Amino acid sequence: MAQPVPDTLLWSAARPLQATDFKMDPQSYSGLGGELMCMLSTNFTKAGAFAKSRFEVAAYFDRAKSWIDPNGDQAAMVAYFQVLFDIYELHARQLKLELEQQAPRGNPTEFMNARYYAAMAAILEQSNRFRKESRMGLDHVVVKQWKDRIEVEIASLPSTQGQ
Repeated sequence: MAQPVPDTLLWSAARPLQATDFKMDPQSYSGLGGELMCMLSTNFTKAGAFAKSRFEVAAYFDRAKSWIDPNGDQAAMVAYFQVLFDIYELHARQLKLELEQQAPRGNPTEFMNARYYAAMAAILEQSNRFRKESRMGLDHVVVKQWKDRIEVEIASLPSTQGQ
């Protein structure tokens, strides 16, 4: 049986999130302005037993599991959710760099998994701090401050794509 193809977007500085990317039916009864589902994927390939591992790390946005209240301030919610997506990209870049620099020569699976779980914990901690400081996106000044800071941090790290 065929598996459904996920409706996702790979993080891209050239292609920020748009209101039309949020395709899940709005959950207006929740009292939230929307919800965002992001993922961090990791994998590695190895040409041979003695070859260096090649790591793939990527931040994805799941369109089908993300929504925005159509009656709310959609531009503000997209800006808020973009920062959360950017946090995933920041940690994806940090993780890839760490894997490339520190992974053991043999089978890196255990090391990669441990670093992945540490990255996910860091994403959760930073996302929760952003949610709290921005009052879930209601404080637009704080959202902008975080956006600017995270963009600088992302730009200071090598891209996860095309390497």
